[in-house]
Amino acid sequence: MFSTAEEIYNHVGGAILEVAPEQWCVAWVDIAMNLSTRAVYFHDRYLVDANSDDVKDLDIYSSDNIELDDAFSDLFDLMSSKEQSKPWNKARFIVHPDGDFEIEFKWDEDWAWLSSLDPHKDIYPDGDTVRTIRSWDGLGENAYRPWFDPDSAMFKKD
Repeated sequence: MFSTAEEIYNHVGGAILEVAPEQWCVAWVDIAMNLSTRAVYFHDRYLVDANSDDVKDLDIYSSDNIELDDAFSDLFDLMSSKEQSKPWNKARFIVHPDGDFEIEFKWDEDWAWLSSLDPHKDIYPDGDTVRTIRSWDGLGENAYRPWFDPDSAMFKKD
């Protein structure tokens, strides 16, 4: 569907600009990509004023250009085909009212683990933990991770 990163960036930026309210100073979409199923999870938000920490939800799904699943899946494929590209499973696309944008990528080991689970046979952590893992920030540095603890019987796969 998309053939270049520039085309994808323009598409995502355009979708955000289309649904942004009249008054805003920055908007962003956090993406968590399940690499085994290719499912893409979004959390889209904006700030009205740079002097406020009042984060509001942005309704990117109301955009006429809503093909973000395809856009980020294609971006992953494009970037994976380049040898120097670092692996990623989360991205944050930030847009400013003047059209400038930034994009950040990262690898989240907890999200990779959660994405590898089989919903028919594996035990999942509670919903709050799943939502935290799926978020851009993920679990805190000092959070207990029983799925990485070899002595924990919890969350072990068969």
